[in-house]
Amino acid sequence: MGVNFSQTLLPPSTITIGGSSFPVTGPTSGEVDWDMFRIGYEYDFGKADKGYIGFITEVKYNRITASLDVPDLRGSVTLQDVKVPAPALGVVARVYPHKWVSITGEWTGFKVWSFLRTKLSDAETFEANFKDFDVYGTFSPTRFFGVQGGYRNFSVDYIVDADTGDLSLKGLYFGGMVRF
Repeated sequence: MGVNFSQTLLPPSTITIGGSSFPVTGPTSGEVDWDMFRIGYEYDFGKADKGYIGFITEVKYNRITASLDVPDLRGSVTLQDVKVPAPALGVVARVYPHKWVSITGEWTGFKVWSFLRTKLSDAETFEANFKDFDVYGTFSPTRFFGVQGGYRNFSVDYIVDADTGDLSLKGLYFGGMVRF
């Protein structure tokens, strides 16, 4: 999954970057690039001719880069270039209403439980959780090619001392599929 977001606006007065404040006199542009790769294992414990149900264990490897272009700074400033592996557990179910059509639902997520906080971070406040829900249909008239469409809702929120983040991406998507 890859997400790119950019926006240009005129902030109200100043921007603070790395503890330094800068007065803003013109339009300021910001951009966020987020790439996520999934590496995992799926075990299907319930199988039938027309579908299955199983569980998923995986690591979602995230790379997030945020940059800001402020006219008074004479160029672009990279705010963050963060690489975060995040474990996840979940369930998956798939049905085959026709030999060329499958409908799949997946839910994965992770929450940092209170007993893990002290082991994962030295921060006084450390909370994190994410949820990934995906429902999609696949039309594949051959074994090697197909098309997909679905709905995905991905949400992440965290608190680490004074830093907080809350992101929710949701909506329809369409794509192609190649197997080899």
